[in-house]
Amino acid sequence: MSNIVARRIEAFLEGEKLSYEAEVRSGNRQRLWRSDFRPQIDDIYNKLGGQLTGGITEIEVPAYPIVFEGKVIVGNDELAYNRYAAVCLRAPFYSDIEGLNVEAFLRYCRQFEVGCKKVGLIAGVWSNPVSNKHFGEASDPGDFFGNGSSGWKMLAFQHLLRDMLAKLDGYEVLHFSIYDQIMSGGKLLTVGELMKSPSGEHYASFVKYLRRRLGLPAVAAEKPV
Repeated sequence: MSNIVARRIEAFLEGEKLSYEAEVRSGNRQRLWRSDFRPQIDDIYNKLGGQLTGGITEIEVPAYPIVFEGKVIVGNDELAYNRYAAVCLRAPFYSDIEGLNVEAFLRYCRQFEVGCKKVGLIAGVWSNPVSNKHFGEASDPGDFFGNGSSGWKMLAFQHLLRDMLAKLDGYEVLHFSIYDQIMSGGKLLTVGELMKSPSGEHYASFVKYLRRRLGLPAVAAEKPV
């Protein structure tokens, strides 16, 4: 399922008439469980409190949000940043992923978990039958003194699996964050802030940022759409 960051990137690609695919499912899912990543997968699953190691291969690996020129592009919103995502980000796998600034993302997990709470306490997100099966019955929404959120654990774990599978499929994995900062109008604004107040100047700054991250040539001038 796409989020606001991914949708904004898609809108840019469409506006530039650049070919891409959305919600691409890999046909190599079973390859993941037999890969050299398996020890890391089992380790992170256990660190998250996983209870069904023998059933780990039943977990759904999410689709690739956007595939563009050999890259899997991931847009990360508020739900991507919490204590469980930080556990996954510490997997050795991410030390080799140039398209994700691990230190910045770990900082976002520490600073902005409150943002995850604002959108992630609802039924189906905080917990659901599948996440409870794997990570135990969740505590009451917002309570981290007990078992915490099984749903957040599952989402963070699935994001790790998706990134690993993309790497196995030969893609470069490129992450964008709602908390990434861009200089616009003489001050630093987050991607989220730019998307809430897209003035002409802010739009141009956002497009410049996208072009740089996507490896596209810069243009002389950008116009808002």
